[in-house]
This record gives sequence, structure tokens and C-alpha cells, in this order.
Amino acid sequence: MTRKLLFLLIVLLAVTVSNAQTYFVSVNGNDHNSGSIEKPFASLEKAKEAVKKTNNHLKPIIVYVREGIYYFTKPFILNSEDGGTENAPIVYAAYQNEKVSIRGSRPIPAATFKKIKD
Repeated sequence: MTRKLLFLLIVLLAVTVSNAQTYFVSVNGNDHNSGSIEKPFASLEKAKEAVKKTNNHLKPIIVYVREGIYYFTKPFILNSEDGGTENAPIVYAAYQNEKVSIRGSRPIPAATFKKIKD
């Protein structure tokens, strides 16, 4: 029984993913791009805007985030409107288990520090 249920879940997930509208975000992308895998967006904000424009609640939408470190200068806020519906969810996920890191700060190079005297 458990194997049959697991198999059914995998089949349903595969069908859902194959019918989904997809967008891609990459640290090497550009927010003037189409959001395709070949021409990804540079920011999650741009992907969120594209999702809002195309979301008709008829099919799932997946925003795949490609590997890299994403630095935010302001909060990235998702609310209930950004989650879709039970039959047409909106999902943000790393692409094929790639390592994605989202940070709210930027590294400061050591060379920018200077000694000060009182």
C-alpha cells in the first residue's frame, strides 16, 4: 500500500512539474531577460513580478533559483498572494539540488579597513 501511494505521489508530482510555468533566476542573469533557463532573471524580485503578471491560477508556477550567492539590499517579502492555490501552487526552489545562499549583507574587503588613532 505504501509503495503504491509513493508511486502515485511521484507520478502526480511529475505531471504537475511538467505542466508548470517556469522561470529561472541566476547570479549571472539580467532582469531584462525573459526568465527562461537560457536567459534567466538576475533577481527574485523580478521573478516575483513576472509571476504576478502571468499568474492566472490555472497551472503551477515554479521559480528555479540557480546556484550562487544572492545578496539582498532590501527584504524579499512573499505573502499569501504569492503562494498560488492548492491546484496551482507557486513554488520557489533551488534548481536540481544546486546550492543557493541568500544573504542580507555583503562582504567588506579587508583592504577597505584603515587603522585609526584617537
